[in-house]
Amino acid sequence: MISAEMISGRLGVGYRTWQAYTIVDYPGVFVGIITIGVLGFATSAAVELLGRRVTRWLPRAQEGIR
Repeated sequence: MISAEMISGRLGVGYRTWQAYTIVDYPGVFVGIITIGVLGFATSAAVELLGRRVTRWLPRAQEGIR
């Protein structure tokens, strides 16, 4: 979704990061990159947590390690 914002959006983190890049505002680019990374990590963790709660019947790889 963020790459779509960079191409055709007018709002969002991807658009702001791309605009900072085009006007050579490298601190703004780094802030955008870090923000994208944090949002991606949080989204991934939320989906994994939700998936574990919804599919409790599936075996987990960590259960065999104990």
